Amino acid sequence: MAQPETLAADLQRYLGQNALVRDVTNLSMGWESDVYGFVLEDVATGHAEACVLRLYFGEHGAYTAGREAAALRLLRRAGYPVPEVMTAESGAAALGRPFLIMGRAQGELLWSPMLLPGAPQAQAHMTRFCGLLAQLHRLDWAALPAAELARLPRRDVAGQLAFLGEIARRYSLAGIDAGMSWLVARQDAVAAVPLGLIHWDFHPANVLFAPPDQYTVIDWTQAEVCDPRFDLAWTLVLVGTQASWDAADRIRAGYAAQGGATTADLDYFVAAACLKRLVSVLIALAHGAERLGMRPSAEAIMTQHLDRMAQVYRRWLEITGLRLAEAERRLAPHL
Repeated sequence: MAQPETLAADLQRYLGQNALVRDVTNLSMGWESDVYGFVLEDVATGHAEACVLRLYFGEHGAYTAGREAAALRLLRRAGYPVPEVMTAESGAAALGRPFLIMGRAQGELLWSPMLLPGAPQAQAHMTRFCGLLAQLHRLDWAALPAAELARLPRRDVAGQLAFLGEIARRYSLAGIDAGMSWLVARQDAVAAVPLGLIHWDFHPANVLFAPPDQYTVIDWTQAEVCDPRFDLAWTLVLVGTQASWDAADRIRAGYAAQGGATTADLDYFVAAACLKRLVSVLIALAHGAERLGMRPSAEAIMTQHLDRMAQVYRRWLEITGLRLAEAERRLAPHL
């Protein structure tokens, strides 16, 4: 993690003599980036603005910076509530790593206000959360600027499975082959739906709430054009294993009530989300999290939460009935 004083000086040099950088503070140390807040003041006018800096990790950091910036610009153009991009750099010359600077969204993360039992306004937050996910999947993405869209992957169900399978093969996760075969064998039976713009990590800790009714969705590093059911399923798996499956069921019902994409064959996509989650953790444990664009040594944090991965694996078993040797070997103490 960079020291605030050093980072302030580097930002000052990058932004130029007409800008004054102050109050640099670390906001979070996430899986894919360090996140800092700072105040940017225009020396000439005295206008000050709260900003956020994301510094990306890993060998894919440059790509991730460009991908997130493109997604944010597209979504702002579509009127979706995301932070405004100020600048993005794929090089490491200025701050030592690729980075993105954006306006700072105000509010608190929605996880506790929405999911803690008895929290005031919990149902109102749940309704809005589901509405934001449904709104995202209804966006007319094809009408958005082609140059920015070109920076986002575009995959149908077959393409997404091929991508996941290629990653598993690249890192020699042979014990996952049976799981991939199960998904591939059933893909043609899945109802076809129009592709949508998806987040791929849409959960209440990536939504900010500021009273009285301002919501902002953050963390768009994995945005792409894909079958929206992958996105919904990923949300259900994360909330189900880190909060409760009852909460996940309420999100599923709320999403349908808000007019999201079809939920036909959703259990298939939940199984795919479980396998994707297992693959990413198994790769990080075997080869290091930085290979996946995550924080160096994030695998140590994952090891502390293998009980959650065991829940993911149990959900996979409930849907498929198929045991995965590699997952059982790694998760044995928690099963």
